[in-house]
Amino acid sequence: MPYTQVTTNVYQIGGENISNSGDAGVFLIKCKDDSIVLIDCGIDSYEVLIRNIEETGLDPNQLVGLVLTHAHVDHTGSAADFKKNFPELRIYAHDWEREVIEGRPGTEKITAASWYGITYKPVKVDVAVKKIEENMVIGGTMFNFIHTPGHTPGSIAVLIQDEGKKVLFGQDIHGPFMQEFNSNIHDWISSMKLLLSKKADILCEGHFGIYQPATKVEKYIRNQIIQNYRI
Repeated sequence: MPYTQVTTNVYQIGGENISNSGDAGVFLIKCKDDSIVLIDCGIDSYEVLIRNIEETGLDPNQLVGLVLTHAHVDHTGSAADFKKNFPELRIYAHDWEREVIEGRPGTEKITAASWYGITYKPVKVDVAVKKIEENMVIGGTMFNFIHTPGHTPGSIAVLIQDEGKKVLFGQDIHGPFMQEFNSNIHDWISSMKLLLSKKADILCEGHFGIYQPATKVEKYIRNQIIQNYRI
């Protein structure tokens, strides 16, 4: 099956074993008005992601939003294709990642596209997150955008509620932390403490799977702190 159903209205439709070997996790949220929001979009996986949306029984024409959790190409590479085919689609990202996502000259290295031997296709950011936390209603569903610097300066996590459970999309909680990404381990620790305070019931992590219930979410984040910060 080319998707995993996480809750009634949350699906994983992309990732290493679903869409493309280089893709980060791609998650779909069906909003209260039946519109669709994607969390990230893989490297070059537009066509397979569209097929996987259809496999869930949903209509790709209901796409209204694409959240880019940070600028790395395994999360953003298909964004330009989605925007080309769905011009009304709104792309959300943190303001600190905007220049990289939009392709400002000199930022190419930050996309990590060279790691995958591809050329990144820039895309315009329609809605820029600028605060530590911002709540936005999309399709009748409340999205809590959380600025989580550390892996990159403008990394964000997203928190929604479905079936009475808090679902956290914390894509690259694990890192890595590198100078060329402008990583900051001290910022990351603060970000992880903020995410722990949310007491999520389910964590959708970009490369290491889905964790539930809340005790396993907390354990995963705390283990990352231990492994990466040596405390």
